[in-house]
Amino acid sequence: MLVALIGLALGGRPIVRRRLIGHGSFNAVFKYTIYFPDDPWQPVVLVARLPMSNEPAYRMVAEVTAMKFVLTRTRIPVPRVIQYCPQPINPVGAAWILQTYVDGEALGDVFKSLPMVNKERVVRTLADYCAQLHKITSPFIGSLLPGRDDRGVELCVPRADLAWPCRGDDAVHAVSRASPDGGFRIGPLNSAAFSDDVLELLYPMHRCGPFSKRSEWINACAGLGNLRDVPDLKRPRFALEEGVRVYDHLCAGEGLADKYHLNHGDLSPWNILYDPRTGALTWIDLSYTAFLPEWAIQLPRDYDDDDERFITSDDQPQPRNYAEDTHERQRLRAIFRLELVKTAPELLRAHWHGVVLRQVCMAIGDPAVGNLMVYLDRLQNLAVEPWSQRHPFWRPRVSIPVDANDQSLISACCQWVMLEQPPRAYRKPTLYL
Repeated sequence: MLVALIGLALGGRPIVRRRLIGHGSFNAVFKYTIYFPDDPWQPVVLVARLPMSNEPAYRMVAEVTAMKFVLTRTRIPVPRVIQYCPQPINPVGAAWILQTYVDGEALGDVFKSLPMVNKERVVRTLADYCAQLHKITSPFIGSLLPGRDDRGVELCVPRADLAWPCRGDDAVHAVSRASPDGGFRIGPLNSAAFSDDVLELLYPMHRCGPFSKRSEWINACAGLGNLRDVPDLKRPRFALEEGVRVYDHLCAGEGLADKYHLNHGDLSPWNILYDPRTGALTWIDLSYTAFLPEWAIQLPRDYDDDDERFITSDDQPQPRNYAEDTHERQRLRAIFRLELVKTAPELLRAHWHGVVLRQVCMAIGDPAVGNLMVYLDRLQNLAVEPWSQRHPFWRPRVSIPVDANDQSLISACCQWVMLEQPPRAYRKPTLYL
């Protein structure tokens, strides 16, 4: 049936060949090669993605809208959506997205084999992409949704029959807030913290934002004030309240944020396609793209050293302290930071100083609250009663302190950047920023 819909989308009666190119816990991905009788030598190649989970419809709408927004408002390459249906009530029998095919390989599969000059080009490109998103702001925390009258390329049952979770389509407009750009709105936050099977009952659409305050967002991630439907053994309130108390202490004195920044949300190297012919990078999987506080923005994982400077999970007893760092990784990380110094210094500064907040928020949003309890215990072991202090409490035993001033941050950016080979006798390079 999807083949017939492709023909309807493109016109005519083409010959279609289908091949499964990816299958995981969340999506099945098919590659369609379409041949038209009047021009068989110029086939059209598309990708169809079918979610394997029964996620609320607004989440697919948010992902498609984010792809459209990034494609039209930035220079970041992303696939173009041809058509989509966010509801399983359709002839295919499942929700689906039909998008253009992007030639390339997952960056995580090929990066290690690239020559150093190509790696440096990749790093600079990623820094440029992150800076472009950072420049887009909103007064609300939430995901993008299309404008009230913009149906875009949606193909589904009539609008009145669209089964939005818990509330009708009019409620989507009521929940959504002012847009950062014409034709788009800020709607409920599409976040991993709201996507657990247990939390699906706890978090209908209208409880997922948009949020105008960080306190509203963090309390929603913790589920505080809305735990009646979930047994206490699964979501113990005391652990969540303690986690939020730690968060509140860390935010003391920051003031209220008047704007939030656009974030990809899942910058894994397997969500970045690399074209070996041109060196072009394409972002895919924008399902968690949303506006977040500046310190919560995720940088590419290979250049995010949170686990070196801090504990990032309940099973990490100590910071890794760069024990397994390599000269190549140091150099690439320094190049990435130097590019951000030029194009988005506020992003780099917020990310550098926000390492503790990011990890505490991640622990609060963990659906297995036992992990949060273990994390808080380890946090307390590393810094005695940190949340009872009225000053930055965490001074890790690592070479680069979390609460370093900006000059220390710049020094960390510069480290190794001018070195082509590991030095026998280190001579500090002269850098001009």
